[in-house]
Amino acid sequence: MERLWAPWRLEYIERAPDDGRCIFCSPEEELLVHRGEAALVLLNKFPYASAHVMVAPVRHVGRYDELTDAEARATWPNRHLIQISESMTGRAIRTQDWTYCVADTSGSTKQSAAKTYTEYQMYDQRADPNELVNLAGRKEYRAKADELQAQLKKLLVAAGEPEPEIVTAKLYP
Repeated sequence: MERLWAPWRLEYIERAPDDGRCIFCSPEEELLVHRGEAALVLLNKFPYASAHVMVAPVRHVGRYDELTDAEARATWPNRHLIQISESMTGRAIRTQDWTYCVADTSGSTKQSAAKTYTEYQMYDQRADPNELVNLAGRKEYRAKADELQAQLKKLLVAAGEPEPEIVTAKLYP
């Protein structure tokens, strides 16, 4: 087994405060990314990798299974924001059941975010886990696409991006 060594963490190990203060109840303001009713997001003061964050429940519990369903869903909402930036400028949301992807179809990859995206891909993970059938633009999935679009916009704004315009996909055959 290899040891993970992050020498910048030595400062914490050698000088960890022993003042009885809880880092979750009274986090350093510059490390607090978000505080909700049931969960909070903190930047790691001594990260193993850049942008390393910690999501923790507000209520003190000894084990994950002691959280209420609402607390567990707030702490681990089972949705992920994905940034696509090598082959195109795009964004996606992945939930347990769905993948919804939007892309800047202008072809430019020089900007980090676009003002306008077009619906690009949508997959039902339960029925099509291999993502073989693209459902973007199909009218029978419009309500689900609208729901995922709203979630994606909310995540983008929370990540510090301006809310983009998202153009509805043309109907695929």
